[in-house]
Amino acid sequence: MLLKASDTDLDIAERLLEEMANTTKFSAFLEAWQNYLYRIVRTCEVTRKKLQKLKGFQQWYKPYKRLINKDPLLVYIKQARNAETHSITGTLDKSFKVIISDKIGRPFQLDKVNIEVRDGTLVIDIETLDHFLSYDTKVLPSDVRLVRIVNRGKKFNPPSRHLGNEAGEMHPVVAGKMCLDFYRAMIADARAALLINQVPTSTP
Repeated sequence: MLLKASDTDLDIAERLLEEMANTTKFSAFLEAWQNYLYRIVRTCEVTRKKLQKLKGFQQWYKPYKRLINKDPLLVYIKQARNAETHSITGTLDKSFKVIISDKIGRPFQLDKVNIEVRDGTLVIDIETLDHFLSYDTKVLPSDVRLVRIVNRGKKFNPPSRHLGNEAGEMHPVVAGKMCLDFYRAMIADARAALLINQVPTSTP
């Protein structure tokens, strides 16, 4: 099958998205995301190389090429693969919020707060004139999000549009699923438009 490798990459990419959706560990999420990027971008590249010598390819591929080079989501995914592969910059962020309160609910004033992670431990330094302050802290983790990529001086913001439609802030899994659907549809269209893997009907 001419596009067997592309189908395999898409199936693996889909399984990686499922792993990302189900894991609670950022390290596992990041590993699956990096592997997903490799598979999904390779799908596009391999498909083009496998089909480029077929009759009618250039006419069929022209609108897809335009989308791949212009669509905010498709461009971002490709640049994310480049960034993760070449260690240019990270593509994901998982921040957290810290809530500081008095244990019995009294109001107080903070003059200075410094929050940092030292050797894997969250350290909170507080400066206040309230010597009777007995404070409590809560750490609220946020969800994973896409971040701006900088590659060769060019900035690529997290996508908020795809195929001309406004999508708002996309979770990485949502962005990945949209990209996966695009390439599945492209390959299905290639099979139909370029008559790939179709067996000629024998004449009596």
